[in-house]
Amino acid sequence: MTVHSICLSKLSEPPVIIESSLQALKPDQVRLKMLFSPINPADLNMMDGHYVIQPDCPFTLGNEGVGVIVERGADVDQELVGKRVFFPFQTRNQWFGFWSNYVTVTAKGCILVPDFIDDQQAAMLGINPLTALVMLTQYGVLTKDDWIVQNAANSALGRWVIYIANQLGFQTINIIRDEAMITPLLELGAQSVLVFEKNFSRNISQKGSIKLALNGVGGDSAKELAKCLAPQGTLVTYGAMSKEPVSIGNVALIYKCILATGFNRSVWAESMSLEDITNLYNRLFNMLKRNPFTIPVNDVFDFCDVKPALNRVSQSGLNGKVLLRFS
Repeated sequence: MTVHSICLSKLSEPPVIIESSLQALKPDQVRLKMLFSPINPADLNMMDGHYVIQPDCPFTLGNEGVGVIVERGADVDQELVGKRVFFPFQTRNQWFGFWSNYVTVTAKGCILVPDFIDDQQAAMLGINPLTALVMLTQYGVLTKDDWIVQNAANSALGRWVIYIANQLGFQTINIIRDEAMITPLLELGAQSVLVFEKNFSRNISQKGSIKLALNGVGGDSAKELAKCLAPQGTLVTYGAMSKEPVSIGNVALIYKCILATGFNRSVWAESMSLEDITNLYNRLFNMLKRNPFTIPVNDVFDFCDVKPALNRVSQSGLNGKVLLRFS
């Protein structure tokens, strides 16, 4: 069998598909036959050399995906063969790259996909749901009916925040750019959806009493989120879609003493045990079994069509993820 991988040979250049031969497995490894993998902002940032994880070129792209175990090493349980899994332990020191028809990973880091989750949704479990759950539960102490505010609310991560917040009993205020997304997010369970405008915090009645703000944009949008926080509230920055530095007013820092911090799932995972992360996923799976939830998929491309897939991702107003299909 031949391995076909989507690789980056040089930063800021289009990726290319290369062929290689399967290598023998180590005793603790498994071979995945990949099914689907999404194209995420992190993947695009890696292509430009602007991500926290940056392997030396050439390297296989792809921060997450789902595959079926088709081969095992000598120390791996035979019962795992045929199981669908994903691997949420990509770190700076442990890079695999999932944009490939076959991927070899350590069996210990594989998370089994429950039967009630389909292949396309399973491909998107490695990053956003875990990020949303951690930010909602490990930054400050939120209690039932507390409010949070977030920008980039129509992103996949923003949707996970809305869903998980509802499961935990929190209320969400959601800032978006496209007015057409107000109704879909309200139907998803958002309590409030506002279209971004200058000084949008003026339109938030809970301003000054919110404990947690989630920032995926930066710039003045982050500054407006900070204005919404209560004294000792927390602003968590996880992304920078505007490519502008985070801005925070002096009042928020000096008089309200807010905490401004950041979160990156890959960096966070380096300090977490397999047991801790597995427990978080079990919590997520229990939520999803009780109350199903899916991320919209805009389009699916065969992996050999990665260039048009990347072009689709670059289009404005994209509602839903673009997936690569490997099998």
